[in-house]
Amino acid sequence: MKNLLLASTSALVVAIASPAFAGSSATYLLQTGNGQQATIDQSGGNNNRVGTEARPFLQQNGTGNPLFDGTGGNVISITQNGSGNVVAGYGPYDNGGVHPAPAAGKPGQSGTNNHATVLQNGLNGDVQLTQTGHNNGTTAGYGGSITQEATTNGNHAWVIDYGDNNDFTITQRGSSGTQNHNYAILQQGYGDLSGLAGMGFYNLASITQEGGPNTGHSLNSSQFGSYNTLSSVQSGTALGNTLNSYQNGTGLNAGQQNSIQNSQTGSNELAQIGTSNYPGNTNGQNGFSLTIVNNQSGVGDKLYVGQGSFAGVSFAAGQLGHNNTINNTQSGSSNTATAAQEAGSSNNTVTMTQNGGSASNYIYSDQKGTQNDANLTQNGSSSSYIVSLQNGSVGPTVLTKNTVNMTQTGASNSYAYLGQGADFTNLSIGGTTMTVGSPVYGNTINGNQAGSFQLAGVSQQSNSNTASFNQSGSNNVANIKQ
Repeated sequence: MKNLLLASTSALVVAIASPAFAGSSATYLLQTGNGQQATIDQSGGNNNRVGTEARPFLQQNGTGNPLFDGTGGNVISITQNGSGNVVAGYGPYDNGGVHPAPAAGKPGQSGTNNHATVLQNGLNGDVQLTQTGHNNGTTAGYGGSITQEATTNGNHAWVIDYGDNNDFTITQRGSSGTQNHNYAILQQGYGDLSGLAGMGFYNLASITQEGGPNTGHSLNSSQFGSYNTLSSVQSGTALGNTLNSYQNGTGLNAGQQNSIQNSQTGSNELAQIGTSNYPGNTNGQNGFSLTIVNNQSGVGDKLYVGQGSFAGVSFAAGQLGHNNTINNTQSGSSNTATAAQEAGSSNNTVTMTQNGGSASNYIYSDQKGTQNDANLTQNGSSSSYIVSLQNGSVGPTVLTKNTVNMTQTGASNSYAYLGQGADFTNLSIGGTTMTVGSPVYGNTINGNQAGSFQLAGVSQQSNSNTASFNQSGSNNVANIKQ
């Protein structure tokens, strides 16, 4: 195998072939300073490498601390065709298929205004990249990206952006054939850097996994700080794909004006916000003026914002803070949507809509605090559930002004359990058992059920509450307790 070490070069084009190893090639790149350019083209054979765990590629013009990084302006473009190709290669591919995360400053780029693009065509590609600094991928015409396409089975991409105002895109797709078991991880902000944890501003992240039929894709993304946008898409003839997201800050650096946008097409898809073992934080978002938008179409899809379940099981915080919004739309049957806005939050809104499908859709909303709204709708699905809990965390003498607007139409044998200042310990067709949570007053429930054999259980604790409930059809039951 031919090895090449390149240092302090201002403009570089590299292509290496090594017939002794069936076309496998290796490039080792080290550039220090600013304004460096490197183009690496490994178009032939399989098992090509740009760097290894011992000698990762590096364009270095910084200190390793994003607050003090250099001017940068470095550009690298990498193209690899074939299977089993590796970029950077920090850490061996082992440990059950999950390799160690890239480290700050090695491999990858440091400084500001850097640009990295990687294109892999084939199977079992592996890209690991760290960018340390600000404004990376934001210069017009120079966005940062990893693209793994053609026949994309078993490809892996892991990107860490330490800094502010960075822009990165990961795309895993194929034009034909089966696309299975790709995973992508993208982290932005300062995350685990000592003394800077929880910070990060104006970062953009976009991850797309598409093509079809595809099965078993995994997508994990996280952003620390404020004014960040995170977009995740899994599409195609999909089955059993998973995406995990969170946006978080710590202490005085709790996030603000962050946005998570998810879209999944297919069956048995799972979207989790604040519930994944990776990166290990149970808060999906914390701060204020935060937004979650989730769209799923298919059968057996699930959204979890926070973790846990109803009927006595406590939820971890999905969204923590004030003036926050969760908006979910699902189309199809046997779908589940859960949302938790917890721990004294106020002026928050949850909007959950499930359309179409034949049966067995499920909505759970849990809000704690004051002046929160829940807008919950199921259309055209029988044997479905809506459960909404609103509990004040400020004691029984405070006006909480929480509101629930609930609608179930075009179906039969559906159930609605709506509680303000109450918890449900038993949900059954014959009636409901409710226990007092945090007695609050000044709340409103508006309910509408259209169909047959519908059941509604409504409970409002304390006083000065209003319940307005309409049922149309036959053999319906309403249990209301104030």
